[in-house]
Amino acid sequence: MRKEPFDSTRYLFEPKADGWRLLLHKQGSRIEVYTRNGNVVTKQFPEFQSLASLISSDEVILDGEGACFSDNRFWFERFDSRARLNNPNKIVRALQEHPATFFVFDVLYRDGESCMSLDLLQRKTILHDIVLPGPHMSIVPFVEGEGISLWEQTKALGWEGIVAKRLPKSAYRLETRSDMWLKIKHWTYADVSILGYQRSPFRLIVGDVDCEGKLVLLGSVEYGFRQEEKTAFLRIVPQLHTLESKGIQWVRPSLRAQVKFLDRTSKGKLRIPSFEKFII
Repeated sequence: MRKEPFDSTRYLFEPKADGWRLLLHKQGSRIEVYTRNGNVVTKQFPEFQSLASLISSDEVILDGEGACFSDNRFWFERFDSRARLNNPNKIVRALQEHPATFFVFDVLYRDGESCMSLDLLQRKTILHDIVLPGPHMSIVPFVEGEGISLWEQTKALGWEGIVAKRLPKSAYRLETRSDMWLKIKHWTYADVSILGYQRSPFRLIVGDVDCEGKLVLLGSVEYGFRQEEKTAFLRIVPQLHTLESKGIQWVRPSLRAQVKFLDRTSKGKLRIPSFEKFII
């Protein structure tokens, strides 16, 4: 099911930065940066230490997205690569080549008090009161009610999409998915050939024909399947089996499927592909 943009006075809408979701903790002059899974990535982004001087509160926890942004677009692969570095020399070189920005959109805690039960607009007010934008920190802008217009603007810019956040009682919830926050992304749709599959976890290996008529591997698709679609596929695919290697059953490329994805990597692979339907 495709999630479409909408207008509603019950929501505010933000552009979505394309990077890693991060929590930034400030205590005095100390900055620590965590992923949503609790992994510390402070040393990977030394430029974030300068953010302490841009935050007026002594103790604060901010929610946002870390991303590499230049030439008016987001570069996911650059940030993703930086977040995985451990070598100090490579970290310094990556900082110089691809500096990161913390795009902050919410505040969880300030100076001894939780902000999580406050209304969303109250938290936005606090955020603007305590955060001063700078070279490595930006406050994510928002509009109330007009999601379709923002959707069209971000699409024209080639950005990932928008986030719709429910008003007025949008209390902050950790690790909870609901209609309070809705991601509406700019998906690209493509028809691909099925080259192989894996049973557990279930995923399809997909590819396409290049300009020379050769099959090119585009990646694996793990999401978007209904159980009945998996069952039907596993029932008919044995007749197409060829080789099996490292847990992957390769098949003759006779079956095709439609997938959606955000964009292509620098190597041409599909980024975050999701299954839509089999093509009959």
